[in-house]
Amino acid sequence: MQQDRKIRLNLQYYTISMREEVLKIISKSVEEIAEEREITQLQNVTETTPLFGAGGYLDSLGLVQLISDVEDEVSEKLNKDIVLADVLAMSAKISPFRSIASLTDFTVKKMLDE
Repeated sequence: MQQDRKIRLNLQYYTISMREEVLKIISKSVEEIAEEREITQLQNVTETTPLFGAGGYLDSLGLVQLISDVEDEVSEKLNKDIVLADVLAMSAKISPFRSIASLTDFTVKKMLDE
């Protein structure tokens, strides 16, 4: 019983730590794209910053660039190969690309599923 609780707590810590790293990767990638494309609204992002869709600041090419950058950085820095633009993501009723927070959570979920 206590061993199970310890394992759950370790997994929660691991997941929180992973989420923080993914959030840094995504925030940095968004800010780099913003600088390159001169999108001032994306230069100082928070988790609630809208990315794509209603109220979002990225067009479809910017989104593709972001997805590619995030996949590359996650692979390089966190040693996880993931695909973010899959059928599930593209057909979701609520897009995982709508904000920094939703993309972070979606990326962590993909990492845990691998």
